[in-house]
Formats: sequence, structure tokens, C-alpha cells
Amino acid sequence: MTYPVQLGLIGAGYWGQNYIKTIIKLKNIHLKRISSSYSNLSDFNLKNCIFTSDWRDFTRCDDLDGVIIATRPYSHAKIAKAFIERGIPVIIEKPLTLSKIDAEHLFDIARETNCIVKIDHTYLYSPGFRKLKEVSRREKNLLSLTSIGGNYGPFRQDVNALWDWAPHDLAMCIDIIGKKPIKIDAEYLNKEIIGQVEASNIHICLEFENKIKAYINIGNLMDCKKRSFKLLFKDHFLEFNPINNLNIRRYPHNLEKASLINNSNHIQLIEYEDHLPLSVLVKEFADEIRSAKSNISEIELAVNVIKVIEEISHKLK
Repeated sequence: MTYPVQLGLIGAGYWGQNYIKTIIKLKNIHLKRISSSYSNLSDFNLKNCIFTSDWRDFTRCDDLDGVIIATRPYSHAKIAKAFIERGIPVIIEKPLTLSKIDAEHLFDIARETNCIVKIDHTYLYSPGFRKLKEVSRREKNLLSLTSIGGNYGPFRQDVNALWDWAPHDLAMCIDIIGKKPIKIDAEYLNKEIIGQVEASNIHICLEFENKIKAYINIGNLMDCKKRSFKLLFKDHFLEFNPINNLNIRRYPHNLEKASLINNSNHIQLIEYEDHLPLSVLVKEFADEIRSAKSNISEIELAVNVIKVIEEISHKLK
């Protein structure tokens, strides 16, 4: 079936507007309703969209097939619960919640109601990351993962750098391994106060079964925007770098000499289709709504991400 899926959007700030830009370009997906305190949306052609200031109105609508929650993180648990307990499909912006208790509660409700729940861990919907995962499944002897993600800013009052940046990297690492880590360590690389907001760069080390380790650097005090994800095998790397390179790079590595063989003659470029991750997410959401197929694996992964972040928070105190 290809009927137009009718969606509601809660929150039309910066990221909510990215959803608007995405949805208006997609076929058979219609943005029916928007709830937001942000009223300056004149740049979008939203003549057929119904606006409301109270997101609770959505819970009483019978013209919505699903809802996107793009509000501030502290509100995710309350808003998501109102829809999940009614079995209304949702996309929730990362992080899922700001506590593992809330995350586990949403998971339990989603399992009971068999509700479709997707979380916008953006890179999990990147064709590049998915290609990396596909290729890595054919490889042997994975030794470690290295992930870097950050920028200078943003400096948010509602969430710190850990909650803002780490969900992406943790989601990728847990998704590749397929299990949550068995050991977690973390330390500040640097920390300062900017405009009464705590800013920091953080190093995280995760240990999984079979002694596989993940080394993660994230933060909002980096000199520029950075995003890199590498998998180290016995004799080669696989690298996903969506900012600087639209190919997966496979290149040899000499473990004994701890040196990278970075000769272009030895580097293999693995191509992938360049689709925007947000488009992939919304399309898959619509497809799941049409087929009425729910899958708790995404919210289960998101719960594990929240659990790891909470433990990291305790390590950093």
C-alpha cells in the first residue's frame, strides 16, 4: 500500500525544521499537524498543515498515522509516553530520555502496546554507516572501534556535551557489536565554562565481550566539526568519515609496527549511495506504519545508550 502517511510534528525548532524540509520533499508522506511555540515557519509551504500550541491535542486526533517528537530532551519521556501507551507510532529525537528509569519505562510500554518506536540516532540511518556495517560483517578478527564526534559548540543549557554528542557514537558502537559493553571508563580531556554553560571534551573507553574495545572522543570544545568512525581488524582499517569522504575507506595497517600504510595504492574505496539519513529514517518510519510491523530493537538499543551515558556521568563526577 502506498497511501499518504499523515504525520504530526511536535517541536519546530532547528531540528524540527529539518524534519519539515525532509518531509515536504518525500512522496506519499504528508505533514498534517505541527505543535510548536516557534511560529516563524513562513519559509515553508505549509498551507494545508494544522497548527496548535499544545501537543496534547495530537493524542485526541484521528487523522495522524504517526508523530515525530523533536522537542528538548527533558520533555521526551512525558511526550513519548502519551503516544506509545496509545499505540501511536513515534520517532523520538536523541537522546531517548535523560534517565535510564524513564528509558526503561518507555521500553516496557512499547513492548506491551506493540508500538512502532524509532529514535533519531542519525548515523544509524546513514547509507555510509550501513555500508560499513555490511562490509564489517564479512570481515574477521575485529579488534577495536574508534569514534570521534564533536565541534566547537553548541553550548546548550538543557544538556551537556556528553548527552548532546555521545548518543551518536555509542549507538554506532553498540549497533556494530550487537551488545552493550561490559566495562566503561571515561575522563575529561578538557572542560571550561562558556557563557555560564559547562563545555567539555570527553574520552570514553568501552570494553565488550571478546576483549573488543571502543575508544570514543566527543565534545563541544573541538577546533572544528569532526566525525570519524573506524573499525580496526587484524591487518586493516575500515573508516567511515561522512564529513570529508563519501566512500568507506579500507586500508592496511601494520599492527606489529603500529603504523598505518597510507599509500593511496593500498587504499580501497567502497562506494555507497548518498541519501540523507533523515530521509531514510522518515521513509522507513512510513513503511513500518503502512505494514504495521513494530520492532523493539531500536528502542532497546536506545535504552542501552542511556544506561551507558548514565554510567559515564557517574565516572566523570
